[in-house]
Amino acid sequence: MLVFYDATLKMSVTLHPASHTTFHDLIAMEEEIEDLLMEEEEILSETQTSKVLKDMSLNMKIKFKKYWGDLDKFNQILMVALVLDPRYKLGNLEFILKSRFENPEDAVKKKNEIKEILKKLYEEYVMPPPPPPPPTQSSSYCSSDTTTMNTSSSLSRGGKKRRQMTENWRKETRANDVVVLEHKIDMYITDPIEEVVDESDVLKSDDISSLQYEPTIQEMEFYESIKLDIMSSSTPSTIAPATFQYGFILMC
Repeated sequence: MLVFYDATLKMSVTLHPASHTTFHDLIAMEEEIEDLLMEEEEILSETQTSKVLKDMSLNMKIKFKKYWGDLDKFNQILMVALVLDPRYKLGNLEFILKSRFENPEDAVKKKNEIKEILKKLYEEYVMPPPPPPPPTQSSSYCSSDTTTMNTSSSLSRGGKKRRQMTENWRKETRANDVVVLEHKIDMYITDPIEEVVDESDVLKSDDISSLQYEPTIQEMEFYESIKLDIMSSSTPSTIAPATFQYGFILMC
């Protein structure tokens, strides 16, 4: 139950972004529920404890399917937020979707839909180039420091499924290196991805560059504007606690 408790806390935060990790957390939670059901079915002699766990798993699965089970009805902005994470981008989304859809073409189709949404958002949010200065007027530029918020996406917590997803993605990125540039979004997507670093490794390191894998406004010109809309439109915190309420009651 700690897996679901940790995920609910992560998705319920308000002081730092969480939408870019929500998609992974939801997929991992569903797999944890499936594993729990399989473990209980393999038990030959049903005890009172195993019966309670089985009933709890079934209820959690029903509620999960109701809110998150259909990827076609899934909040697409959560997938966009994942793509905006420089550790994963579009390749990771396709990697996960292929494990979700029986037909690989459906995964590619969904990936392309998310890519088109991202392009449309780019066209909506991208800033127009500034007008050229008058010929007789000297131009001066002033620089300002940009403060970015580094968030903690705990990879050391969240259960074995979450860690397994991360390790599988590491192997996938090392095995593939394809570059296709057609749009500025493609330039972002095909830039080298950032290494996925465990939180424990980051805390042990004195090098601030080890924190650069977190998504920042420098990753894309429009990110500062778009992230506000992403966070305001994707509010899993209103649903997640209700989804797993049955399990939490049993914990108390």
